[in-house]
Amino acid sequence: RAGLSRAHTSAIRAYLRATPLVSADTVRGRVLLAAYHLATETGPTPVPFSVAALVVRAWEMFPESFSLCGIKRKLPDSNAVIAKLSGADGLPGRGLLRRVGPRLYEVTPFGAAQARILGGAKGCAA
Repeated sequence: RAGLSRAHTSAIRAYLRATPLVSADTVRGRVLLAAYHLATETGPTPVPFSVAALVVRAWEMFPESFSLCGIKRKLPDSNAVIAKLSGADGLPGRGLLRRVGPRLYEVTPFGAAQARILGGAKGCAA
């Protein structure tokens, strides 16, 4: 059986902790940052949040990415956020968010670590 040694496994884990899987310049990265801010606004321990709250927070933080076309900065575009919650390539599929109920999500420990990396890269308080 071919496997990785403990040293290799530890090195890979350290690399993944320090390297973001998403960029803060992408819609996916911005949704993750909004989710992290929403989940940690009441304290350091992330709490679950609704999809509607995430849509509004993403729009408040990044109106240029999450406003309805033709109505810039006046109304949020929920489809832009919901699209990043769906499928294997969505944030839950990548292990960054976890669905905990109908239209209810939470940030995973891995997602929180990734958001902190992104927040530091963008210079915001993640």
